[in-house]
Amino acid sequence: TLGENRWEEFQIWLDGDPTRVLHPGAEKAAKDTACHGPDHEDVNHYNWIIDGRKEIEFADEYDMGSVEVYGRESPDLGVPGDQFRIRLKVVGKWRSVTWEKVPRPVRAAGDATPAFPSGSYSIVGSWNGFEPVPMTKGPRLGRHYLEVEITQFGGEFQIVRDNDWGQVLYPSISNCGADGVAKAKVLGPNSWGHGYNWHIACTPGERFLIEFNRTIDAEGDKREVCWSKRQYTEAASLEDSASPTAAPQVVPQLE
Repeated sequence: TLGENRWEEFQIWLDGDPTRVLHPGAEKAAKDTACHGPDHEDVNHYNWIIDGRKEIEFADEYDMGSVEVYGRESPDLGVPGDQFRIRLKVVGKWRSVTWEKVPRPVRAAGDATPAFPSGSYSIVGSWNGFEPVPMTKGPRLGRHYLEVEITQFGGEFQIVRDNDWGQVLYPSISNCGADGVAKAKVLGPNSWGHGYNWHIACTPGERFLIEFNRTIDAEGDKREVCWSKRQYTEAASLEDSASPTAAPQVVPQLE
């Protein structure tokens, strides 16, 4: 089932054993690719990918701040919730992996079960060595937040989905927010965001509420990142308010 990213990567483990891995021998391999293995060493990044996206965003690591978006034709175009049947084909000693989209199951009236799996999100920041710290899911669908104390002059961060460094969310310009007014498109999740960080201007000891909002609907995948400096009162509570107690200092967003 395609999740909220509209793409899924996978390998095949024989008998569920992670030391007996069938893989394509390349990164992000397409369908009908030859199958290698079973292997057990240095193959974690060799995956097949079912990619339902119409457009791919690519940040050029040699031209920081530059983003290219290009369209693509694919028989796998789909939306979150679409399902695919994966087959391992064996002909003598030759093996390959293919897949095809299958009709969506009919949902019963009143079924509130999500049509596709949602992910968890973590902040990775310069103030703690870029170790993932889980964000809290808010009462509003798609809202995630985390309060942080920044222990240095200025802090940089990215957002990681499902603790997977291949699923990083980052701004389309490097050092985004350093001038206090920057806006940027939110790119990812992918592994191309090295050097593209949001920047919070601050002094050591200041606390900030970082929010990530993601809405997936018929109009597309809308993502927004913002943060605000915390100013506490005795009754201050993250859960009691849908927005920070102080006006946002920086609001990088999609458009």
